Amino acid sequence: MPCRDGYSTTSYEDTARVNLNARVACSALSLLTEAQVRSLPLESQIWWNAHQEADRIREAREAEARRRQALRDSARAKLSPDEIKALNL
Repeated sequence: MPCRDGYSTTSYEDTARVNLNARVACSALSLLTEAQVRSLPLESQIWWNAHQEADRIREAREAEARRRQALRDSARAKLSPDEIKALNL
């Protein structure tokens, strides 16, 4: 999972460190039960909920892109080479 914290920083090194921290936190928190997550500090719970929502949105966007690509591939497979050339595909 390409975990990121969602915040931009001013330097590449800062961004890389923040994204590494987000990946570590994501990996650790994904092992916890809901009850264990509820026992975390409120700031961690808020970050985890926002992170999970961002992941859901990203996964939905990626699934839609795959679906659209499959439709394009299917449509193109039905075309002859001359039709593909005529459509500049």
